[in-house]
Amino acid sequence: MKCPNDLQPIFIRNKTDVVRLRAGSGNTASIGFIKRRHPEEFSTTSGPFARFRFVKEVCDFYWQNYENLVREINDDFSQWSHPLFQRFF
Repeated sequence: MKCPNDLQPIFIRNKTDVVRLRAGSGNTASIGFIKRRHPEEFSTTSGPFARFRFVKEVCDFYWQNYENLVREINDDFSQWSHPLFQRFF
């Protein structure tokens, strides 16, 4: 007899690992996300904040100041090189 509870692999990640630099829509408008084709990719993918030493702090700072920074930061490089983010390395 097959077990009725078919277990699927799960993973747990910090929000800082899967957030991106652009806002989502609807319920995710206040925080961005990364897009992947397969759920398994979320277990190994890291977003743009992962390269900073203070990952949570830089992610929180970015999203708290998103409206002011969205025009200046277009990609990972512009974020990493932005003067306001140097303190998080």
